[in-house]
Amino acid sequence: MNEMKLLRRLIHRLADIVHKNTSGHAIFVVELLNLLLRESTIFYSPQRLRFDWDCDRVSAVKTGDNVAGLIISNLTSLQPSLFWTLCVISCFGFKSETSLLRLLHGSSLQPEGGFNLVSLVEKGFVELSGSVVSFSHDLIQQHVYEKMPIDQRQKLHMNIGTVLAARTTLDSMLPLQPVEARLEQHYICDGGGEQDENSPLSIISLSGIATSQINKAGPESISDRNQRIRFAGWNLHVSKQSAEKSSFRAALYYCKNGIRFLGLDPWLDEACQLSVQLHEGAAVASFAVGNVEDVAKYANAIIDSEKVDFEQSLVAHYMLIRSLETLGNYADTITRGLAVLRQLNFDIHAAPSPAVVAQTMIQTSSIASQYCDVIITRPNQAIHSTQRNIMKIIDSVAVACFLSVSPYLPLVACATVIYSLQRGIFHSEESASAIAIFGYFKVFLEGNLDEGKRWGDLVVAILGNSNARARIYLYGLLYFWYIPIKDSCHRLHETYTISMQCGDVDSAMYALCLDWRFQFYGGEKLSIVLSNYVEYMKSIMRYSKELAKQVVLRKINLNLLVGITDEDP
Repeated sequence: MNEMKLLRRLIHRLADIVHKNTSGHAIFVVELLNLLLRESTIFYSPQRLRFDWDCDRVSAVKTGDNVAGLIISNLTSLQPSLFWTLCVISCFGFKSETSLLRLLHGSSLQPEGGFNLVSLVEKGFVELSGSVVSFSHDLIQQHVYEKMPIDQRQKLHMNIGTVLAARTTLDSMLPLQPVEARLEQHYICDGGGEQDENSPLSIISLSGIATSQINKAGPESISDRNQRIRFAGWNLHVSKQSAEKSSFRAALYYCKNGIRFLGLDPWLDEACQLSVQLHEGAAVASFAVGNVEDVAKYANAIIDSEKVDFEQSLVAHYMLIRSLETLGNYADTITRGLAVLRQLNFDIHAAPSPAVVAQTMIQTSSIASQYCDVIITRPNQAIHSTQRNIMKIIDSVAVACFLSVSPYLPLVACATVIYSLQRGIFHSEESASAIAIFGYFKVFLEGNLDEGKRWGDLVVAILGNSNARARIYLYGLLYFWYIPIKDSCHRLHETYTISMQCGDVDSAMYALCLDWRFQFYGGEKLSIVLSNYVEYMKSIMRYSKELAKQVVLRKINLNLLVGITDEDP
């Protein structure tokens, strides 16, 4: 047997090739070596009195089909209980927690003798690492899963899902925050990444695992509409759980599947409210992960439904308007936003001439004079969800007006101030942007610095750290009249940091650009200002094409000021 005991240096390269083709799994190593012997790629050499081989021929051997054939042949010889265990495990994917199998004990899913993982490990089909069981090779999971007939596979997913769900609160539907509630601090503009949005990013709970099993079974496997509505509700419940943890890709996955379960007519009476919440959730999650173009599909489904009244559709209107603003469609944002506000009885003049703007400013000041500042800044009743949605719509319209230099901006600000005063929500952060803009126009249009300072101080009194846009209006448009330029720079850079921390990238980029503008006007060295533009230009171009145009023009001017004329901006 000396011919079998070869020196390490002789077999080193062969071992590397075999390991590369088998990932080191013993069952595949043996199969591959047998294959190489059968095809005489490895052969006995009488001249050398040992086995010999051509490494180039070994490397050229295609192992995929042969390994797959080995798996199939070994599966057919497995005991039924062991094969059934593999089927159950394969429904969870390539790997799963052993605790999930323990939760299936005592159910009809448990084979006779239990889930015998030890035997499967000994036969090389699965591996155990702590509390995780995984297939030894992805081909094993694939063949086990695909070997099951489709109807059997759907039934197995359904049974697993319902057994696991029995240990959760899915059917009790404990109240959770709506998905859009988690978007307050999460304005993601660029989802990025290569993840598949048709699968949950991460399963965050047993409820999520159970619901994902039902989703894999699919609505086509269920004929009872009441059951489909039930499972749509499960998806809504888990999407809210996901959103509460800011896992918006998972939230989108569950909302989309919930909509699938409601079928072609999701607006029937018994499912109408459920459908509204699922479509709202899908719109919000799409926006959060950067799929801004998809927002309109889900929002318009609610807006166009005859079964949904106007007040119920406010979140959808807001998401549609916000998506238009984010895409830079400012004219459409303003047109649609003003139409919604007029439906809500906001008195916004259709022709914003200078005379109309001046008269509206005077009327707003007259109404505001009826409220003392102590009452204005004193905390009042909590802002109602409908009012909050209206204020969000106003915020997006105001941003579009600001960025497009629309004459509607002062009219929108005046209407918002009046609305906030009359409904006792003037103290809320949602009102802060409009108050800052109104104060700006008191200075810009009327030249009244004292009134501008008074309105600015009101913003400071009610403003928290979360409202980045209000801070931009306050420190970028108004407060620089009253504090040193360097303090304005500091406040704007602080706003940039706050915005990035909560994911509001749009506001962060605008705050940064305003910071640089004040650096320039404040006498900062041109070389320092220019280096800031160079450092952040790529990030700005990535997130906002409109802002990038302004930045490029300013950089060209700075280049000329410092004597750079041959650089491509």
